[in-house]
Amino acid sequence: MCDNLQTLGYQFDGSFAEYMEIPARFFANGHVNHVDPSVRPEQAALAEPVACAINAQDFLNIQDGDYVAIFGSGFIGCIHAELAMAQKASKVIMIEPNSDRLKIASKYIPSVYGITGNDVEASVRKITDGRGADVVIVACSVGAAQEDAQKIIAKRGRISLFGGLPGEGKGFIDSNIIHYKELGVFGAHASTAVQNRKALEWLAEGKIDTGKYIAGKYPLHNIMGAFKDLDEKGIMKAVIVDEGVASVAEKSGDFGSGK
Repeated sequence: MCDNLQTLGYQFDGSFAEYMEIPARFFANGHVNHVDPSVRPEQAALAEPVACAINAQDFLNIQDGDYVAIFGSGFIGCIHAELAMAQKASKVIMIEPNSDRLKIASKYIPSVYGITGNDVEASVRKITDGRGADVVIVACSVGAAQEDAQKIIAKRGRISLFGGLPGEGKGFIDSNIIHYKELGVFGAHASTAVQNRKALEWLAEGKIDTGKYIAGKYPLHNIMGAFKDLDEKGIMKAVIVDEGVASVAEKSGDFGSGK
């Protein structure tokens, strides 16, 4: 939330390159994190989106016994589900209109309740014994999902608008629902250096395994192949790795296996 935010890859060139220069101020401000040797580079590369999920859930106060509903079954949705279960949520519900994507997510997290039909509200009410979800996380960039979130949320529930919307993002929030249900609605944008360090610590401790979501490792010269497979094959996550690492992965059969 810094008014003068300066980030590697945005204000400074970085990533998707053989070499990159890290400005001295990043070191001075404590924003260069140590990665434990037990954490593989491709796992560490996904610590940033995990940190973003940690940031969102810091607002939500998920507790033992809560019903948690998540719109979106991609990598972010899966990480949110894992974090919610770590907080001892009673039931975690994943809402995804694409049944194929939901099947992929259920392989990684078999304990979630999947909803892919049209009547989302009725389905959530049935799973939550009629009360609705205590926490709803909109982990997709769809305005209609924000509208549905307000329908399925329980009284005094908490909603995270995690996925930013394209365009102006207006017209999806009903202030009367927020008023009469006494809801908490939270935004979540990016993450802090502290949250990034926490994500790396959890990776080292085995609390989170980002490696299982990696469906393909691609050398830098084939970066467009990674984007193509993400778009056309619907894989969960692709990572760009050192040329030598990619060659070893291909020869060992680990390439694209998600192991």
